[in-house]
Amino acid sequence: MKKVITSLHIPASVLFICCLFFLGRLDAQVTRFVDASRPDNSGAGTSWATAKRDIQAAINGANAGDQVWVKAGSYVPTLDPFGNATPANNRDKTFTLKEGVKVYGGFAGNETQLSQRNWRLNVTTLSGDLGVFNTLTDNSYHVVISVNLTSATVLDGFTITKGYATAPWQSSVTISGRVINRYKGAGVYNSHSSTQFTNLNITQNRADCTD
Repeated sequence: MKKVITSLHIPASVLFICCLFFLGRLDAQVTRFVDASRPDNSGAGTSWATAKRDIQAAINGANAGDQVWVKAGSYVPTLDPFGNATPANNRDKTFTLKEGVKVYGGFAGNETQLSQRNWRLNVTTLSGDLGVFNTLTDNSYHVVISVNLTSATVLDGFTITKGYATAPWQSSVTISGRVINRYKGAGVYNSHSSTQFTNLNITQNRADCTD
């Protein structure tokens, strides 16, 4: 004869632990802040008052589900896709997006809600102008790189400019198993990704194969 369970008793201590776990999962998603006027990246980055200076520092410290809010201003890449601040080829520096991290520009620097930002008014620029100002030939090959990412990843509310993907046809770098040609995708190089690119002004970027 089969036994029929008519009620199930779960100890209160187990329910309490489960609730704590659930709340912990909800609280795990945090907002990180970036402000180009900050002196360095020593701040915790968890408020406008403790914002990071560099976008990549905030992205690298974020987890899937986190948001990065970037204050209006101009930002240049500080690291190559492998985290090197002084790579063999300085032009490999780029803004490398991270799985599940949502990066938003267009903030005045006092907002508490995403809906309060105005990305048209608060112009936030990702620039490849790494070396001598307004000299193209020493600029980043790619201003932004997105490799093997899902649609949970977002880049929203930026002007992307002055990428200079000009290199010989054999010139490339391999990121997460994908060959990234240095003569393509000056503004945004999106490889095998479903990243959501929204509210972007991609302008004055140049790509060319030199042989």
